[in-house]
Amino acid sequence: MKKTIICLLTLLMIPAIACVHAPEIRPLVPDAGQTKTTPLIASKAIEDKVRFLNGILKQDGISEEDKKIARQLLNTYTELKKLSTASAAHDSGVLQDLFYVLATVDEKYFSGIQKKDQDFSKPMALFSIKRHDILDAYLSGDYNEVVSLCKELKHFFGPDAITPGIGILYAVSLANTQMTDEAIAVGEETARQFETGPDLVYLRIKIAESYLQQMNKEKATAVYEKLADTLDEQQIAVKTLSNKIAELERQAEAQPITDVNRPEGTAPASENHPQDVTETLQKEENQISTEATGEEVKSVDEVLEEVEKLLEKNMFSEARDLLISYSGKDLSPREAEVLRQALGKVEFAEENYLEEKLSRISIKKDTEQARRLMEEDRYEEAISKLEPPESDQEANREVQELKQFAVEKLIDRERNKAAKLFLTAKETQDPVKKEKYLMDVHSILNSLIINYPSSPLNEKLKSNIKIVEEELAKLRNGAATNH
Repeated sequence: MKKTIICLLTLLMIPAIACVHAPEIRPLVPDAGQTKTTPLIASKAIEDKVRFLNGILKQDGISEEDKKIARQLLNTYTELKKLSTASAAHDSGVLQDLFYVLATVDEKYFSGIQKKDQDFSKPMALFSIKRHDILDAYLSGDYNEVVSLCKELKHFFGPDAITPGIGILYAVSLANTQMTDEAIAVGEETARQFETGPDLVYLRIKIAESYLQQMNKEKATAVYEKLADTLDEQQIAVKTLSNKIAELERQAEAQPITDVNRPEGTAPASENHPQDVTETLQKEENQISTEATGEEVKSVDEVLEEVEKLLEKNMFSEARDLLISYSGKDLSPREAEVLRQALGKVEFAEENYLEEKLSRISIKKDTEQARRLMEEDRYEEAISKLEPPESDQEANREVQELKQFAVEKLIDRERNKAAKLFLTAKETQDPVKKEKYLMDVHSILNSLIINYPSSPLNEKLKSNIKIVEEELAKLRNGAATNH
């Protein structure tokens, strides 16, 4: 299109220029019979084109090549305006043809650019609005609304509109609304899209490395801590999933239901209920399993013993499911109360486990931060970060060792500072300054003993203080003798 415009400008300008006659010699005094000539092309029409092209040149987003074409057209219209008022009548056809072609070309070309920008802006704005609506619905926990909005987005823009970021929200919401098949399909597709490129963990690592290249250690550390927390949470989730799979396999081996021993009229479990098992269906499943295998129903004591074993392995979901499955049996009021209390115990144990796990994550984060502070010789800040936990003996020992090391490094640094002041005091001849330096040394050493009374370096500190006190005594005795 751009080449066509340039060619038309070249071809059409040649005959127009060729048809322009040499200027006639006109008398200085106008002839009485001379009439004023009317422009061959309406001045307003050309001015409208000039105004249109000036508007194009002021727009944002126009490429340099398009601006160049607009300027060339603007110059051509300016020349046309001059030729229109100066040309003879027999030139009018060429000039009018040139004006018509130029007008047609610039309107079609530049109007096409404007229309294309306008056509794209509205759909992109709509897409952005729907994407924000999906995120807001997900954060508010309205999973049905998320599913509805994602389907609308797919209807309006096609399947490619479900980007990996939106796909995660869509898949999780489908799973939470019990739309299992669709959740698997969307989740698998979204996972495949993420596998073809870097994930969030890789992105955060690169962000942290970029901060380090800028020597911004504080922000790099913040990104690292967020990444560490995310990985810890993921490990907990993976471990829980592993426990559930292992327990499912164990239950399948312990109580298999086959077509041979399934009671007449009983359909396979996959046909009886969906994959997500509710409390009521778990009870029914337990009844079917018992009748099919002919096994004797376990006593409440046996169930409680099995629950204790599961709690020792931190398999809280499995322990809870076991108690719920037996709560539908024919139990006495006392047995029902025992199971209810056991269920409360499971809930309590799970809460304690999670709190302890989160505490370990927090301790780990504080420990890592303390190590980094020690690398920067910021020992006071490092010590303040290290509070040994009472519940975790292993973590307690690690934190205690690290804290003791930080205290020793701090004492060594302050002792060196005090030693330099002591040497300065020894070399100073002015008694007033000498006493001031010695008092500063004494204050530094004494504050270390007060702040860290359990440090094994305190004996050395006391020995140093004794030497300083002896020097002070000599200085004061000497001053008293002189007086």
